Amino acid sequence: MRDVSKDPKRFHQAVCGFVKQAKSYAAPFTMISQAEAVKVALYLSDTALGITRLAPGETCDLSDKLVVASVPENAVGFGGVKTMDTALFQQTGQKLGAAIML
Repeated sequence: MRDVSKDPKRFHQAVCGFVKQAKSYAAPFTMISQAEAVKVALYLSDTALGITRLAPGETCDLSDKLVVASVPENAVGFGGVKTMDTALFQQTGQKLGAAIML
C-alpha cells in the first residue's frame, strides 16, 4: 500500500492487509517490532468470539481468526475486553484504526 507514512488510517489498513495475506498462505503471523512513526496494537477476533492482543515478538496461528484490527497503541476501545461479537469488533476496529475480515 502506498502513502502509509502520510496517513495513519492507511498505515493501519496496510497492517491488516499484511495479516490477511499471512492467513491466505496458512502461515503463522509474528509481530516482530513496532514502526517508529505509528505505534500499533493488533487485536484478533476468533471463531469463539474471543479477543486476543498480539504482543511484539508473539507468534499467532491465524487458522481460527476471523477479523484483525490494527489500532493506535494507546487506543482504549479493546482494553480489558475478552470477548466481543464479531460485527461489533470489526466496527470498533474501523472506528479506532482499521479492521478487516480474514
